[in-house]
Amino acid sequence: MPPGDSTITMTGELQGTTFAPPVEASLQYVVVESHPLLRPAMKSAAKRLSVGETGITTQYRGALAFEIGPRERISWTVTRLEALRAISYAVRNVSHTLFVPANGPVLGESDLFLDNQGAPEIVLPPKPEPTFVSLQNEPVLMTKNAAGELTVPLSAGQQHVIVQHRQGIAHFPIVFAQLQVPRLPVPATYTNVNLRYPDHWIPLWQSFATRGTMWRPETAATIAVLLLALWIERALAFVNLRVRTRVIAALFLAFVAMVIPIILWIVVLACGALTVLWIAAQRHAISLPRMIGVVAAAVLLVILVLVYNVSQRSASEYRSGGGGLASVNTDNVTSTSAVTDSSAAPPPPPPPSKAAPPREGLFAYQGLPAKFELPDGVRSQSFSEQLLSPDRPQTVTLVLLSMTLVTWAAVALALIAAWMLWRERAIIKESVLARIAEAAPVAPAVA
Repeated sequence: MPPGDSTITMTGELQGTTFAPPVEASLQYVVVESHPLLRPAMKSAAKRLSVGETGITTQYRGALAFEIGPRERISWTVTRLEALRAISYAVRNVSHTLFVPANGPVLGESDLFLDNQGAPEIVLPPKPEPTFVSLQNEPVLMTKNAAGELTVPLSAGQQHVIVQHRQGIAHFPIVFAQLQVPRLPVPATYTNVNLRYPDHWIPLWQSFATRGTMWRPETAATIAVLLLALWIERALAFVNLRVRTRVIAALFLAFVAMVIPIILWIVVLACGALTVLWIAAQRHAISLPRMIGVVAAAVLLVILVLVYNVSQRSASEYRSGGGGLASVNTDNVTSTSAVTDSSAAPPPPPPPSKAAPPREGLFAYQGLPAKFELPDGVRSQSFSEQLLSPDRPQTVTLVLLSMTLVTWAAVALALIAAWMLWRERAIIKESVLARIAEAAPVAPAVA
C-alpha cells in the first residue's frame, strides 16, 4: 500500500444470507438492495439510515442502508414476491380516420398514442388489412405472428404508431356496411372516429359504439325548397291549374331544381316570366298589398340565386347533381354527446414537396411500405368515446345513398311533373293568352 489515502474496491459473489466486513474500521456503511421480485427481511439490529447518507449508488428501488461497527455482522432472510398481472403499456389516445370513396376499398388511418413501460410489441388484428405502419413517424417493416396478426415493435416511453389500412365494401346505389377499425387489447382513454365522404355519397345513418347520427337536410336548403315550391305553386295558380295538380307539380319541380342545376334555371325563368305577366296584368289595380307581393317575389328570387351559388361553391369535382339536398345535418343526433359535421369544400391539394436529400451514413431499407394521403372529402362526421372497452365490438355502421340514385329519381320526378303540365296544356295556353290580353294596353276611344 502506498502512503496516504487510498481506495480499495473488491467485487465478488457472497453465498448465504449473512455479511461481515472484510476489513476493520471505526465506521462502516452497508447497503443491501434486491431485485423487485425479492424482498429481504433484516434479522440483525444494525443502525438504520438513509441510502443518501452512505454515498453509495443503487440500481433498484427499496435499497436498505445500515451503519455497522467493528466485528459486527448483519443477516437477513429473503422472501420471493409474486408479480401481479398488469398491462405493460397504456393507450392515451386513438384516432381513426376512414374515407369511403365512390369506388374501391375504404381507406383508413389509425393514430395510436401509447405509453410503453415494458411491452416489446403491440399486436393488431389482421382486419382491416394493414398497408402501412410507422413508429415515431418512421416507416417500419410490417410483420405478422403465427396467428396472422400484425406485430409492431415498441420502445420504452411515449410511442406514436400510425397504421394505414383498407377494407372492401359492396358498392350499390344504397350501401349497408360495417367497417372495422384496429382494436387494441387495452382500453384507450380517448377514442375518436372521423368519417369522410366524397360528393357521391349521402350518409343516411352513421354509428360507432354508443353514438349515432341520422341524415337530415340543411335548414337553408329546406327553406329554399319550400320557397321555390311556393313560388311555382302560385305561378301555376295564375294559369288556373287545379289545386292537386299544381301542388304536386310544384313539390316535384322544387326538389328536382335543387338537384339538377339546369332544371333550376328553367323553373326560375318560367316562373319569372309568369310573375312579370302577373305584374303587367295588375298595373291598373296597384295597391300596397300587391306592392308587398312584388317585393316578396323579388326577395325570393334573390334567395334562390344565393342558395344556388352557395351549393355550387360547396360541390366537388364529381358532380352527379347539385349540392343543395345532399348534405348532412347534425341537428338529429340519437346519442347524448355532441358530434360535429363539416360540409365545407376541401382545400386545394398542396403542391408536391421537394424530395429530401438522402441522409448519408444511415442505413436505408428498401422494403418499407409507402404511405398514402387520405382526401379531405366533402362531408365528414366525427364520434368520440372515453375508455371504450376492448371487449365491445368497435365497428362503424353505415347506410349510404348514392347521388346517382338521387339524380335518376330527380329525373323521374321531372318527367312526371312535365307529363302533368303537358296534360293540362290546353288550360295553360288558354289562361296565358287571357292574361296577355289583360296585360295588353287598351287603345284610347276615338270620338
